[in-house]
Amino acid sequence: MTVEYPMMIVLVVLVAYAAARRRSLAVAFLSGASVPGAALLAYHWAAFGSPFSTSYRYEHPLAGRVSSTMLTFRPLDIARTLFWERGIFVLTPIVALAAAGTWVMVSGLRGERREGWTCLAVVALFALVPAVWTDTSAGYTGGNSPGPRFIVPALPFLVLPLAAAIGRWPRLFGIAAVVSVLTMLTATMTAPAVPQRRVAVQFWASRLFEHRLRSTFGISNPVGAAILWTLQLAVAALLGVLALRATRAPLARA
Repeated sequence: MTVEYPMMIVLVVLVAYAAARRRSLAVAFLSGASVPGAALLAYHWAAFGSPFSTSYRYEHPLAGRVSSTMLTFRPLDIARTLFWERGIFVLTPIVALAAAGTWVMVSGLRGERREGWTCLAVVALFALVPAVWTDTSAGYTGGNSPGPRFIVPALPFLVLPLAAAIGRWPRLFGIAAVVSVLTMLTATMTAPAVPQRRVAVQFWASRLFEHRLRSTFGISNPVGAAILWTLQLAVAALLGVLALRATRAPLARA
């Protein structure tokens, strides 16, 4: 949180989770967080004259607009974050499968209801961030990012739900994983940063077919290309093996 204010979401949710398990655990958790928290307040005080004054108030073009625009709520940006052409469920459907895995956990079928609600709360709250973000000129993606970057801090909280989803929908996992890897691999090979007015998949595909690759993937840097291609092929092979094993022996029965 000392370097990224929205991480306050994780702090609040984890404190609630710790308190639900045992109050003393929440106290211990907050005690550990108090040290970097105090450092952040001291920095604010030294830099801006008040421990509760954030750096966003003094950064162009947000200066003078934070108090009014931070309260702006744009529900359409939530749908864009998840389902638009650059939405995280569209470009990386494995994230959608992991989100569905929170239902498996919350339903109590695996005895992880409390953890499921915790993961779901973090993901849902981060999905709200683009809808209230002050810099509306950056859009729901936060600029030219190949997807909604504001929701990235929530992705680690989808690891456990993804494991639950693999056990319940192994074939869907294989399909979603392959599509996600191919999409992001194409973006990495061509140009991850996409102008906001361009359709991301169309932009990457056109550059790929025109052989307009990034220098590390081209013949201008054969060593870098060999290393990256080898790494990508190894990841693809490992992914295929995991998908095949998940299909043949679902984790729910393992």
